[in-house]
Amino acid sequence: MPRRACRKDANHDEIRDALRQLGWDVIETYQFAQYDPGFPDLLCEKRGVIVFVEVKAEGGKLTKDEKAWCLAHKGMRWTILRTVGECVLFDATMRGAIDGLDKWADVDQGAKGNCTSGRRFQKTT
Repeated sequence: MPRRACRKDANHDEIRDALRQLGWDVIETYQFAQYDPGFPDLLCEKRGVIVFVEVKAEGGKLTKDEKAWCLAHKGMRWTILRTVGECVLFDATMRGAIDGLDKWADVDQGAKGNCTSGRRFQKTT
């Protein structure tokens, strides 16, 4: 398979650093997409919970390859992060899931096959 050029979004380092400050182990995987098109930018782990993260700039959308990847890996936890504020919300949400609290749920917002918003984690009431 030919290699593809991979690039980081302008906010990639900021998102990576914010996740690390929140206690996530973060592996940069954005270059994996040259071998597996659409592979997410980051692989994050905290207390045994693994989440794939696609970093997007404000208003950025998933590419065709990224949409295909998410559809092919529906059983995996993944999300799109654009801002440090979203990182904080994501961490708070996942902390609830990690601690086994049932007041948090993952909501697959890409259920109709469009994966435009990814699998997001939200507080339930």
